[in-house]
Amino acid sequence: MKYSLLTIFLILYLSIFANAQNSHIVRVDFLSPGITTEHKIRNNSTIATNISLAPSVAFFSSGSEMSSYLSFNPTLFARYNYFLNFDKRNARGANTDYNSGNYLFVGLNWGINAGLTIISPNLNKGNVGNSYFSIPFGFGIQRSFAKRFYYNGFIGGNYSFETDNLYHWMGFKIGYTLFNKK
Repeated sequence: MKYSLLTIFLILYLSIFANAQNSHIVRVDFLSPGITTEHKIRNNSTIATNISLAPSVAFFSSGSEMSSYLSFNPTLFARYNYFLNFDKRNARGANTDYNSGNYLFVGLNWGINAGLTIISPNLNKGNVGNSYFSIPFGFGIQRSFAKRFYYNGFIGGNYSFETDNLYHWMGFKIGYTLFNKK
């Protein structure tokens, strides 16, 4: 069942990717290996989608012991970005190519805990194979440099439906822009 849902999401993602290739940005991400697309929907707004092998880092303690882990999980992510400063950046002559700007976002995040743990391999892996669904939101900064390279940093909150909790959420991406169709 979980693999059929993943297959359905992959087919939907790839069909969106294939049909909209002439009117959006397509990027390859290096730190979180994957592909990101960004579709302009209005002057200051975009819809960004990402499929990747997302790194996950956690620190926790039990009694006097402190543990941590680093794992990589397949993730499908879609978010609405509202760019705050395109007009100011254009007026100053600053770079706005490839959607360089500051933005607010809200999105949907779905993934599978794959159990690809690098640090603390003897960690209890009772939830391996479980999928998770969350709603992230926050603030981000996206800039392009050296023609087609870009970085994207974001921070905010993430509401998890599995645990019914709100968590801190942040990320950083570096990548290369493959296509930019205006």
